[in-house]
Amino acid sequence: MIGICIEAGITCPSCESYVPLNALVPSLRCSGCGKDLELSLDVWKTVLEDSLKQAPFLEEGEGSSSTIFGSYNYKVLYGRLAPRYDDTKDDIDIDMLLEKLDEGRVLHPGSGAPTGVRRMPEQYHEAFMGVLALIGEDPSQLPGTPEGLPLETALSGPIAFQCPSCAGSLIVDGASRSADCRFCQTQVHLPDDLWFRLHPVKKEKRWFLLFDEFQRFDLEGNLLSLWGRTEEKQGFWGRMKMWFGSRRRAPHFSDTSDYPVRTRDSDIRLAIGQDGSVYMLSYTMLLRLDCSGKKVYLAELPCNYTTGRPVVNASGEAFVLSHGDHDRIEVLSVSPDGTTVSVAVASTLDGGPVEDGEILALSPEGRFSLLGYCGKWTDAENRLSSPCEGPSTQAATQP
Repeated sequence: MIGICIEAGITCPSCESYVPLNALVPSLRCSGCGKDLELSLDVWKTVLEDSLKQAPFLEEGEGSSSTIFGSYNYKVLYGRLAPRYDDTKDDIDIDMLLEKLDEGRVLHPGSGAPTGVRRMPEQYHEAFMGVLALIGEDPSQLPGTPEGLPLETALSGPIAFQCPSCAGSLIVDGASRSADCRFCQTQVHLPDDLWFRLHPVKKEKRWFLLFDEFQRFDLEGNLLSLWGRTEEKQGFWGRMKMWFGSRRRAPHFSDTSDYPVRTRDSDIRLAIGQDGSVYMLSYTMLLRLDCSGKKVYLAELPCNYTTGRPVVNASGEAFVLSHGDHDRIEVLSVSPDGTTVSVAVASTLDGGPVEDGEILALSPEGRFSLLGYCGKWTDAENRLSSPCEGPSTQAATQP
Protein backbone atom coordinates (compact mmCIF):
# COMPACT_ATOMS: atom_id res chain seq x y z
CA MET A 1 0.00 0.00 0.00
CA ILE A 2 1.13 3.53 -0.76
CA GLY A 3 0.05 7.02 0.22
CA ILE A 4 -0.98 9.58 -2.41
CA CYS A 5 -1.18 13.22 -1.37
CA ILE A 6 -3.73 15.50 -3.04
CA GLU A 7 -3.95 19.29 -3.26
CA ALA A 8 -6.70 20.42 -5.62
CA GLY A 9 -9.23 23.11 -6.36
CA ILE A 10 -11.69 24.42 -8.93
CA THR A 11 -12.85 27.82 -10.11
CA CYS A 12 -16.49 28.66 -9.36
CA PRO A 13 -18.23 29.20 -12.72
CA SER A 14 -20.52 31.87 -11.20
CA CYS A 15 -18.09 34.21 -9.45
CA GLU A 16 -14.71 32.80 -10.54
CA SER A 17 -13.61 32.39 -6.90
CA TYR A 18 -11.16 29.60 -6.21
CA VAL A 19 -12.75 26.71 -4.28
CA PRO A 20 -10.30 24.25 -2.67
CA LEU A 21 -11.25 20.58 -2.88
CA ASN A 22 -10.11 19.51 0.57
CA ALA A 23 -12.37 16.47 0.88
CA LEU A 24 -13.98 13.84 -1.36
CA VAL A 25 -17.60 15.03 -1.25
CA PRO A 26 -20.53 15.20 -3.70
CA SER A 27 -20.93 19.00 -3.41
CA LEU A 28 -19.37 22.12 -1.92
CA ARG A 29 -20.59 25.64 -1.34
CA CYS A 30 -18.53 28.45 -2.85
CA SER A 31 -17.48 30.87 -0.11
CA GLY A 32 -17.33 33.65 -2.72
CA CYS A 33 -20.96 33.66 -3.83
CA GLY A 34 -22.63 31.01 -1.69
CA LYS A 35 -23.59 28.85 -4.67
CA ASP A 36 -23.67 25.07 -4.25
CA LEU A 37 -21.28 23.37 -6.67
CA GLU A 38 -22.08 19.82 -7.71
CA LEU A 39 -19.04 17.55 -7.75
CA SER A 40 -20.10 14.62 -9.92
CA LEU A 41 -18.22 11.38 -10.33
CA ASP A 42 -16.77 12.73 -13.59
CA VAL A 43 -15.43 15.76 -11.73
CA TRP A 44 -13.65 13.54 -9.21
CA LYS A 45 -12.31 11.31 -11.98
CA THR A 46 -10.74 14.41 -13.53
CA VAL A 47 -9.15 15.23 -10.17
CA LEU A 48 -8.00 11.78 -9.05
CA GLU A 49 -7.54 9.40 -11.99
CA ASP A 50 -4.07 10.59 -13.03
CA SER A 51 -2.81 10.35 -9.46
CA LEU A 52 -3.94 6.71 -9.16
CA LYS A 53 -2.35 5.81 -12.50
CA GLN A 54 0.96 7.62 -12.03
CA ALA A 55 1.73 7.62 -8.30
CA PRO A 56 2.65 3.88 -8.08
CA PHE A 57 5.52 4.57 -10.53
CA LEU A 58 6.85 7.59 -8.62
CA GLU A 59 9.49 7.55 -5.94
CA GLU A 60 8.46 8.53 -2.42
CA GLY A 61 8.27 12.32 -2.32
CA GLU A 62 7.90 12.76 -6.10
CA GLY A 63 4.86 14.49 -7.53
CA SER A 64 3.28 16.29 -10.44
CA SER A 65 0.89 19.19 -11.02
CA SER A 66 -1.50 20.17 -13.80
CA THR A 67 -4.12 22.69 -14.82
CA ILE A 68 -7.20 21.24 -16.54
CA PHE A 69 -9.97 23.08 -18.35
CA GLY A 70 -13.47 21.62 -18.58
CA SER A 71 -16.84 22.03 -16.85
CA TYR A 72 -14.72 23.57 -14.10
CA ASN A 73 -11.19 24.90 -14.31
CA TYR A 74 -9.07 22.59 -12.17
CA LYS A 75 -5.72 22.91 -10.45
CA VAL A 76 -4.39 19.56 -9.25
CA LEU A 77 -1.19 18.58 -7.47
CA TYR A 78 -0.52 14.98 -6.48
CA GLY A 79 2.43 12.93 -5.33
CA ARG A 80 3.52 9.70 -3.73
CA LEU A 81 3.84 10.43 -0.02
CA ALA A 82 3.09 8.43 3.11
CA PRO A 83 0.03 9.78 4.97
CA ARG A 84 0.94 12.34 7.66
CA TYR A 85 -0.67 13.79 10.74
CA ASP A 86 -2.28 17.20 10.11
CA ASP A 87 0.16 20.14 10.10
CA THR A 88 3.19 17.91 10.72
CA LYS A 89 5.77 15.95 8.76
CA ASP A 90 5.22 12.87 10.91
CA ASP A 91 4.07 9.74 9.08
CA ILE A 92 1.04 7.81 10.29
CA ASP A 93 1.64 4.11 10.95
CA ILE A 94 -0.42 2.29 8.29
CA ASP A 95 -1.41 -0.66 10.49
CA MET A 96 -2.65 1.66 13.22
CA LEU A 97 -4.46 3.80 10.63
CA LEU A 98 -6.37 0.79 9.31
CA GLU A 99 -7.35 -0.17 12.85
CA LYS A 100 -8.74 3.33 13.52
CA LEU A 101 -10.83 3.76 10.37
CA ASP A 102 -14.12 3.09 12.12
CA GLU A 103 -13.23 5.57 14.90
CA GLY A 104 -12.83 8.34 12.32
CA ARG A 105 -9.54 9.77 13.58
CA VAL A 106 -5.99 9.02 14.65
CA LEU A 107 -4.16 10.92 17.40
CA HIS A 108 -0.63 12.24 17.08
CA PRO A 109 1.54 10.24 19.53
CA GLY A 110 3.20 13.41 20.83
CA SER A 111 0.64 16.21 20.81
CA GLY A 112 -2.54 14.14 20.82
CA ALA A 113 -3.93 16.32 18.00
CA PRO A 114 -6.50 14.44 15.86
CA THR A 115 -6.30 13.76 12.14
CA GLY A 116 -9.47 12.62 10.40
CA VAL A 117 -9.57 9.22 8.69
CA ARG A 118 -12.43 7.37 7.03
CA ARG A 119 -13.10 4.49 4.70
CA MET A 120 -13.59 5.19 1.01
CA PRO A 121 -17.30 6.09 0.59
CA GLU A 122 -19.24 3.30 -1.09
CA GLN A 123 -20.41 5.43 -4.02
CA TYR A 124 -16.78 5.88 -5.14
CA HIS A 125 -15.60 2.29 -4.74
CA GLU A 126 -16.08 1.18 -8.33
CA ALA A 127 -14.59 4.32 -9.86
CA PHE A 128 -11.50 4.31 -7.63
CA MET A 129 -10.73 0.65 -7.05
CA GLY A 130 -7.90 0.13 -4.61
CA VAL A 131 -8.42 3.29 -2.54
CA LEU A 132 -8.94 1.98 0.98
CA ALA A 133 -9.03 5.15 3.07
CA LEU A 134 -9.08 8.96 3.05
CA ILE A 135 -6.81 10.77 5.50
CA GLY A 136 -6.57 14.38 6.63
CA GLU A 137 -9.61 15.82 4.86
CA ASP A 138 -10.93 19.24 5.90
CA PRO A 139 -13.70 18.45 8.43
CA SER A 140 -15.55 21.67 7.52
CA GLN A 141 -16.09 20.29 3.99
CA LEU A 142 -17.40 16.90 5.11
CA PRO A 143 -21.21 16.61 5.05
CA GLY A 144 -22.87 16.42 8.44
CA THR A 145 -26.27 15.71 6.86
CA PRO A 146 -27.34 14.32 3.48
CA GLU A 147 -27.66 17.96 2.32
CA GLY A 148 -24.17 18.88 3.52
CA LEU A 149 -22.97 21.41 6.07
CA PRO A 150 -24.43 24.91 6.09
CA LEU A 151 -22.18 27.74 4.98
CA GLU A 152 -19.96 28.47 7.99
CA THR A 153 -19.01 31.95 9.18
CA ALA A 154 -15.74 33.13 10.67
CA LEU A 155 -17.49 35.18 13.39
CA SER A 156 -19.15 33.75 16.47
CA GLY A 157 -22.42 35.64 16.07
CA PRO A 158 -24.47 38.04 13.89
CA ILE A 159 -23.16 41.54 13.12
CA ALA A 160 -24.82 44.89 12.43
CA PHE A 161 -24.81 46.37 8.92
CA GLN A 162 -26.27 49.67 7.66
CA CYS A 163 -28.94 49.45 4.98
CA PRO A 164 -27.69 51.48 1.98
CA SER A 165 -31.28 52.49 1.16
CA CYS A 166 -32.68 53.79 4.47
CA ALA A 167 -29.62 53.67 6.77
CA GLY A 168 -31.46 51.31 9.06
CA SER A 169 -29.50 48.80 11.11
CA LEU A 170 -29.56 45.26 9.70
CA ILE A 171 -28.49 42.18 11.59
CA VAL A 172 -26.79 39.67 9.29
CA ASP A 173 -25.42 36.25 10.15
CA GLY A 174 -23.75 35.34 6.83
CA ALA A 175 -26.10 32.48 6.05
CA SER A 176 -26.99 34.19 2.76
CA ARG A 177 -25.37 36.74 0.47
CA SER A 178 -28.54 38.89 0.64
CA ALA A 179 -30.68 40.21 3.51
CA ASP A 180 -34.10 41.94 3.71
CA CYS A 181 -34.21 45.32 5.48
CA ARG A 182 -36.89 45.21 8.18
CA PHE A 183 -37.46 48.96 7.84
CA CYS A 184 -37.78 49.60 4.10
CA GLN A 185 -38.17 45.99 2.90
CA THR A 186 -35.30 46.45 0.44
CA GLN A 187 -33.31 43.33 -0.42
CA VAL A 188 -29.69 44.22 0.31
CA HIS A 189 -26.73 42.45 -1.31
CA LEU A 190 -23.83 42.10 1.14
CA PRO A 191 -20.68 43.80 -0.22
CA ASP A 192 -17.50 41.83 -0.76
CA ASP A 193 -15.59 43.26 2.21
CA LEU A 194 -18.32 42.22 4.63
CA TRP A 195 -18.93 38.85 2.97
CA PHE A 196 -15.24 37.90 3.10
CA ARG A 197 -15.03 39.01 6.73
CA LEU A 198 -17.76 36.49 7.39
CA HIS A 199 -16.32 33.91 5.01
CA PRO A 200 -12.54 34.14 4.61
CA VAL A 201 -11.28 32.44 1.46
CA LYS A 202 -10.37 28.86 2.22
CA LYS A 203 -6.89 27.63 1.45
CA GLU A 204 -5.92 24.30 -0.02
CA LYS A 205 -5.32 21.57 2.51
CA ARG A 206 -3.21 18.55 1.72
CA TRP A 207 -5.04 15.26 2.21
CA PHE A 208 -4.19 11.66 1.40
CA LEU A 209 -5.45 8.52 -0.27
CA LEU A 210 -4.34 5.12 1.03
CA PHE A 211 -4.01 3.10 -2.16
CA ASP A 212 -3.49 -0.64 -2.60
CA GLU A 213 -1.94 -0.74 -6.08
CA PHE A 214 -2.06 -4.55 -6.49
CA GLN A 215 -5.53 -6.09 -6.37
CA ARG A 216 -7.13 -9.52 -6.71
CA PHE A 217 -10.81 -10.34 -7.19
CA ASP A 218 -12.97 -13.45 -6.98
CA LEU A 219 -15.29 -14.54 -9.80
CA GLU A 220 -18.04 -12.24 -8.52
CA GLY A 221 -15.71 -9.21 -8.58
CA ASN A 222 -15.22 -9.02 -4.81
CA LEU A 223 -11.86 -7.67 -3.67
CA LEU A 224 -9.54 -10.24 -2.08
CA SER A 225 -6.33 -9.85 -0.11
CA LEU A 226 -3.40 -9.77 -2.56
CA TRP A 227 -1.95 -13.24 -1.94
CA GLY A 228 -4.58 -14.64 0.42
CA ARG A 229 -2.19 -14.41 3.36
CA THR A 230 -3.34 -13.57 6.87
CA GLU A 231 -0.82 -11.31 8.54
CA GLU A 232 -0.06 -12.11 12.17
CA LYS A 233 0.08 -9.42 14.82
CA GLN A 234 3.51 -7.79 14.77
CA GLY A 235 5.59 -7.25 17.90
CA PHE A 236 7.64 -4.09 18.40
CA TRP A 237 10.62 -5.21 16.31
CA GLY A 238 8.33 -6.63 13.64
CA ARG A 239 6.56 -3.28 13.37
CA MET A 240 9.90 -1.46 13.18
CA LYS A 241 11.07 -3.78 10.40
CA MET A 242 7.81 -3.23 8.51
CA TRP A 243 8.00 0.55 9.07
CA PHE A 244 11.50 0.90 7.67
CA GLY A 245 10.92 -1.77 5.01
CA SER A 246 7.95 0.13 3.61
CA ARG A 247 10.25 3.09 2.97
CA ARG A 248 12.82 1.20 0.97
CA ARG A 249 12.73 1.67 -2.75
CA ALA A 250 10.57 -0.76 -4.65
CA PRO A 251 12.75 -3.55 -6.10
CA HIS A 252 13.53 -3.79 -9.78
CA PHE A 253 11.72 -6.54 -11.66
CA SER A 254 14.92 -8.63 -11.81
CA ASP A 255 15.05 -8.63 -7.98
CA THR A 256 11.47 -9.80 -7.43
CA SER A 257 11.09 -12.36 -4.63
CA ASP A 258 8.16 -14.20 -3.04
CA TYR A 259 4.85 -12.37 -2.45
CA PRO A 260 5.71 -9.13 -4.28
CA VAL A 261 3.55 -6.07 -3.73
CA ARG A 262 5.37 -3.51 -5.88
CA THR A 263 8.09 -3.14 -8.49
CA ARG A 264 9.98 -0.21 -10.01
CA ASP A 265 9.59 -1.31 -13.64
CA SER A 266 6.55 -0.02 -15.50
CA ASP A 267 6.67 -2.10 -18.72
CA ILE A 268 5.18 -5.27 -17.27
CA ARG A 269 2.60 -7.44 -19.02
CA LEU A 270 0.46 -9.83 -17.03
CA ALA A 271 -1.16 -13.20 -17.71
CA ILE A 272 -2.96 -15.70 -15.46
CA GLY A 273 -2.62 -19.48 -15.81
CA GLN A 274 -5.50 -21.91 -15.43
CA ASP A 275 -4.18 -22.92 -12.00
CA GLY A 276 -4.11 -19.30 -10.82
CA SER A 277 -0.39 -18.77 -11.38
CA VAL A 278 0.65 -15.23 -12.28
CA TYR A 279 3.00 -14.68 -15.24
CA MET A 280 4.71 -11.29 -15.57
CA LEU A 281 6.75 -10.37 -18.65
CA SER A 282 9.17 -7.42 -18.66
CA TYR A 283 11.44 -6.88 -21.66
CA THR A 284 13.37 -10.20 -21.85
CA MET A 285 12.45 -11.63 -18.42
CA LEU A 286 9.49 -13.86 -17.57
CA LEU A 287 8.45 -14.29 -13.94
CA ARG A 288 6.09 -16.97 -12.68
CA LEU A 289 4.44 -16.83 -9.25
CA ASP A 290 2.18 -19.60 -8.00
CA CYS A 291 -1.33 -18.73 -6.86
CA SER A 292 -0.10 -18.10 -3.30
CA GLY A 293 2.46 -15.55 -4.52
CA LYS A 294 5.54 -17.75 -4.14
CA LYS A 295 8.15 -17.31 -6.86
CA VAL A 296 8.48 -20.33 -9.18
CA TYR A 297 11.07 -18.93 -11.60
CA LEU A 298 12.48 -15.83 -13.22
CA ALA A 299 13.68 -16.83 -16.70
CA GLU A 300 15.93 -14.74 -18.96
CA LEU A 301 14.78 -15.18 -22.57
CA PRO A 302 17.30 -15.43 -25.46
CA CYS A 303 16.08 -12.45 -27.51
CA ASN A 304 16.48 -8.70 -27.85
CA TYR A 305 12.96 -7.81 -26.69
CA THR A 306 9.41 -9.17 -26.47
CA THR A 307 5.99 -7.84 -27.46
CA GLY A 308 2.47 -8.57 -26.25
CA ARG A 309 1.46 -10.58 -23.22
CA PRO A 310 2.63 -14.11 -22.47
CA VAL A 311 0.12 -16.91 -23.07
CA VAL A 312 -0.12 -20.14 -21.07
CA ASN A 313 -1.49 -23.63 -21.75
CA ALA A 314 -3.18 -25.99 -19.31
CA SER A 315 0.15 -27.63 -18.42
CA GLY A 316 1.66 -24.35 -17.23
CA GLU A 317 3.93 -23.98 -20.26
CA ALA A 318 4.29 -20.29 -21.16
CA PHE A 319 4.79 -18.81 -24.63
CA VAL A 320 6.22 -15.43 -25.54
CA LEU A 321 6.50 -13.56 -28.84
CA SER A 322 10.20 -12.68 -29.14
CA HIS A 323 12.24 -10.46 -31.45
CA GLY A 324 15.87 -11.30 -32.12
CA ASP A 325 18.70 -10.37 -34.46
CA HIS A 326 18.11 -9.92 -38.21
CA ASP A 327 14.36 -9.35 -37.67
CA ARG A 328 13.94 -12.90 -36.42
CA ILE A 329 10.47 -13.14 -34.82
CA GLU A 330 9.51 -16.43 -33.17
CA VAL A 331 7.41 -17.89 -30.38
CA LEU A 332 9.49 -19.08 -27.43
CA SER A 333 8.32 -21.79 -25.04
CA VAL A 334 9.21 -21.76 -21.32
CA SER A 335 8.76 -25.01 -19.40
CA PRO A 336 6.51 -25.02 -16.30
CA ASP A 337 9.54 -24.96 -13.97
CA GLY A 338 11.35 -22.32 -16.02
CA THR A 339 14.45 -24.45 -16.62
CA THR A 340 13.99 -24.93 -20.36
CA VAL A 341 13.46 -22.26 -23.03
CA SER A 342 12.98 -23.44 -26.61
CA VAL A 343 11.47 -22.33 -29.91
CA ALA A 344 7.80 -23.33 -30.16
CA VAL A 345 7.02 -21.73 -33.53
CA ALA A 346 9.93 -20.69 -35.73
CA SER A 347 10.55 -17.58 -37.81
CA THR A 348 10.22 -17.63 -41.58
CA LEU A 349 14.02 -17.14 -41.57
CA ASP A 350 14.27 -20.67 -40.15
CA GLY A 351 11.52 -22.23 -42.25
CA GLY A 352 8.69 -21.49 -39.84
CA PRO A 353 5.45 -19.51 -40.34
CA VAL A 354 6.20 -16.45 -38.17
CA GLU A 355 7.06 -13.44 -40.30
CA ASP A 356 5.53 -10.61 -38.31
CA GLY A 357 3.68 -10.16 -35.05
CA GLU A 358 3.05 -7.85 -32.11
CA ILE A 359 0.30 -9.71 -30.20
CA LEU A 360 0.18 -13.43 -29.42
CA ALA A 361 -2.91 -15.50 -28.55
CA LEU A 362 -3.37 -19.22 -27.85
CA SER A 363 -6.65 -21.08 -28.39
CA PRO A 364 -7.81 -23.95 -26.13
CA GLU A 365 -7.12 -26.28 -29.09
CA GLY A 366 -3.48 -25.22 -29.10
CA ARG A 367 -3.42 -22.92 -32.11
CA PHE A 368 -1.37 -19.75 -32.03
CA SER A 369 -2.69 -16.55 -33.56
CA LEU A 370 -0.37 -13.61 -34.19
CA LEU A 371 -1.47 -10.11 -35.10
CA GLY A 372 1.07 -7.82 -36.73
CA TYR A 373 1.25 -4.41 -38.34
CA CYS A 374 -1.35 -3.41 -40.98
CA GLY A 375 -3.72 -6.12 -39.79
CA LYS A 376 -1.45 -9.00 -40.83
CA TRP A 377 -2.75 -12.15 -39.17
CA THR A 378 -0.91 -15.46 -38.90
CA ASP A 379 -2.28 -18.79 -37.63
CA ALA A 380 -0.06 -21.73 -36.78
CA GLU A 381 -0.75 -24.94 -34.88
CA ASN A 382 0.88 -25.05 -31.48
CA ARG A 383 3.83 -27.39 -30.93
CA LEU A 384 3.39 -28.21 -27.27
CA SER A 385 5.55 -30.30 -24.98
CA SER A 386 2.38 -32.40 -24.66
CA PRO A 387 1.08 -32.33 -28.27
CA CYS A 388 -2.62 -31.72 -28.71
CA GLU A 389 -4.80 -33.47 -31.23
CA GLY A 390 -5.71 -31.42 -34.27
CA PRO A 391 -5.01 -30.79 -37.93
CA SER A 392 -1.52 -30.91 -39.30
CA THR A 393 0.77 -27.89 -38.94
CA GLN A 394 -0.16 -25.09 -41.33
CA ALA A 395 0.20 -21.36 -41.67
CA ALA A 396 -2.09 -18.84 -43.33
CA THR A 397 -1.57 -15.14 -43.81
CA GLN A 398 -4.47 -12.82 -44.49
CA PRO A 399 -4.42 -9.09 -45.37
